[in-house]
Formats: sequence, C-alpha cells, structure tokens
Amino acid sequence: MPKKCKLCGKNFAYVDDDKDDIKLHEEKHAPLLEALDPNPSPTFQKAFENDQSVVWITDQSEPWLRKEVRLRAELFQREFNYNHVQWEYDGCPERKGLGFLFHDQSFRIIGACVFRPIWQGYQSKGRSEKMRMDWLWICTRSRRSGVLARQWGLFRERFGVFALEHPLSDEMLSFLKTYYPDHEVAYRGRTIPVYKSEQLDELSRLERHDLSQYIPGWGQSFN
Repeated sequence: MPKKCKLCGKNFAYVDDDKDDIKLHEEKHAPLLEALDPNPSPTFQKAFENDQSVVWITDQSEPWLRKEVRLRAELFQREFNYNHVQWEYDGCPERKGLGFLFHDQSFRIIGACVFRPIWQGYQSKGRSEKMRMDWLWICTRSRRSGVLARQWGLFRERFGVFALEHPLSDEMLSFLKTYYPDHEVAYRGRTIPVYKSEQLDELSRLERHDLSQYIPGWGQSFN
C-alpha cells in the first residue's frame, strides 16, 4: 500500500521497495512530527520546576530550548506559506527576538510565539520602541482551548499593550475585538487599530502615499 508523509505530503508508492527511503524521510521529519503532536517532556518539566522563567527564550537560553521555538517557527512557515523561518537558534541568534513556549499540565510543549520590537517613529531623544507579537503557532489539538487567553495577561504585564503583526487569522481578530480592542496591528513598520485591520489586504495594494489616511505618519522619513 502507498504511504504518505503527514508533514510534507510526499507519497511513497511502493512501501516495501521504499522502506529505507521512508525510514530516512521519517527520521528527518521526526522533530517536526513530535512538535505537531507533542508528548510530555520530562526535560522541559525539570527545567520549568527549577526556574519558571524558562518559558521565555532569548539568545542566552539553552540551545535545546531555542530549537523548540525553531521547530514551531518551521511549522508556522509551512502552515502559512511564508518564505522564510522566523527564528534562529544556532549560528547568529537574533538578540532582539524574545520567544515564549506554551505548555500544558502534562508539560507537553504545545506551541510558541515570538515578540520583536516595532519602531514607532522618532521622539526627541531617539526612537521609541514598542513590542509586537511577530508570530504565534499552537498545535492543532490545543487550539481553541484557552491556551492563549491564559497567557495574555502575562504578555501585557511584560510588554504593555503590544501590537500584533499582520496578517491575523479571523479567530485572532475576533479574540482581540471581543476582549482586547486596545491592541493594534503592526503593518510595514507602523500600527493600525484592530477595527481597521480587516482593510489591510486591500490597503497593501494601494500606493504608498494613499496609506497616510489610515496609518498616522505613513510616508514620513525616518532620517
């Protein structure tokens, strides 16, 4: 019988003949498949019980923790067809990105998100910095279970009223409109109110100067 990879969709027409290729293929995808449907992680549990701030991932975090964020970044890229993975865990990890790992009561790592700064123009003493949630990915079976809502207060406590990177899912827009309408949506280095964010797909097709009526300061030089 044919076999199909759950992650990339590759078909193996002849399982007996392709068994070595299938094994190598599954080994290659094993970490991502584990992130898709995670098991309890004793390693993460031990780290969390020793220091609960371990859920916040920086360039100084242990490599295995940075890699856990990377796996979710890769799944986010695959699911939403982005052209690059939005997190580095080795080589030159970015210093301004701040990751967060979601987990459940069994210490399954069920998702991740990353916060990065967004420039808000110039103040008299230089640029002012505001944070945005750059991306978010939760494994399928944990979605719509209140995972994000339970952490939102923690995020606001740390970052204030942060922005969220465009585009947003319909579910995220509904969540913000219902509970947190004071947040804004980050779009090309500026922010726009949540209630206007549904217009962004249309606005992205307009010329640069036309956006000034929707986004204050749009078109102003940063020089």
